[in-house]
Amino acid sequence: MRNKKPKPVISVKNKKKQKDSRFTKNPKITILFIILFSVIFIDIIAGLFFILKDYNTFRCSDKYYHHDFIPNKEVTTKWGNRTYSVFTNSLGFRDEAIRDITLKTSKKRIVFLGDSYVEGLGVTYNESFTGLLNNRIDTSELEILNASAVSYSPKLYYLKTKYLIENKGLKFDELFVFIDISDIQDEIFYKTFEPGKTNSFKDFFYKLNKFFKRNSFIYYSISNLSQQNKGISNTFYAEEKANINVWFENIDGYLDKKNPEEGRFIWTINETVFNKWGKEGLRLSGNNMKMLNELCEQYNIELTIVIYPSPYQIYSKDLDSKQVRYWREFSEKYKIAFINLFPDFINNSKPEDIYNKYFIQGDTHWNPEGHKLIADRLVDFIKD
Repeated sequence: MRNKKPKPVISVKNKKKQKDSRFTKNPKITILFIILFSVIFIDIIAGLFFILKDYNTFRCSDKYYHHDFIPNKEVTTKWGNRTYSVFTNSLGFRDEAIRDITLKTSKKRIVFLGDSYVEGLGVTYNESFTGLLNNRIDTSELEILNASAVSYSPKLYYLKTKYLIENKGLKFDELFVFIDISDIQDEIFYKTFEPGKTNSFKDFFYKLNKFFKRNSFIYYSISNLSQQNKGISNTFYAEEKANINVWFENIDGYLDKKNPEEGRFIWTINETVFNKWGKEGLRLSGNNMKMLNELCEQYNIELTIVIYPSPYQIYSKDLDSKQVRYWREFSEKYKIAFINLFPDFINNSKPEDIYNKYFIQGDTHWNPEGHKLIADRLVDFIKD
């Protein structure tokens, strides 16, 4: 039997030399690797401490009508310096608590649909006008549902209503649609959105962008800086408190700018902005609201259009606004119920006093008192 050759013994010293040679062979790559690892490590640690908490975990995308709320959620969210609770029901609507909503009911059911104003951005559900109305009605005979979400506009009002009726099978009797000043610009944004179609490539990069924004402090900082340079971030959306006097001192500067947020709030009082995209936005809005009206007629749902001013219309005393004239004529043409809330905010009172009483400081959205005003104006309409 042949003897096996003994394996060569490698000394500890030789092992160390072999190991060292792997790193000393490419010192530049080694240094680069160490720097890269250190940067990633520091970036992640910095993210844990300095990236602001995501307060929008209850929001989600939707392939049929762009975006919505996740059903049956309870979260703490934040808007400016206001922290408050948000509950969603089984339909993904904002509600006073997590609860199941039956698709059919023997009660009269009214659905409210609008953007961030009607969602109740910055206030609790019970402070919002839909919550206040719920507390003033006989809930054994009438049910109010709020299907609104931030940045909705007529195209999404139509698509979501169609989905709720034809896909979900939700039965309701009346629909109140609140058309905001900013909806007209949003119609331009959603012009190319096609319901039911998904883009895997865009979806992947959307999720990747979201991941890095939540975990990488470097990416988070660059992204925020880029938004600020594009004018996306402004005093209305800032985390710090804003002073009402400063806000009104600066509004003249805002109105004089050539391109303030692409004129999001001032297309009714700035002809240049109106001709640039306001006219087209109104055309798109009208087409989508016409389809929504036809949908409501098909399913025997009574439609009501509600309009209201932003602080920019209030400050400019834009009472007989393009927004008012367009939707008043539209409602008359298609025999749709119409509620104009412009006179409730634009009257003999000083704009500063109106703003201070009804709006969140440094913001364009209603405070609890503003929501109470809306509830007071609507309560008789929903009880008729």
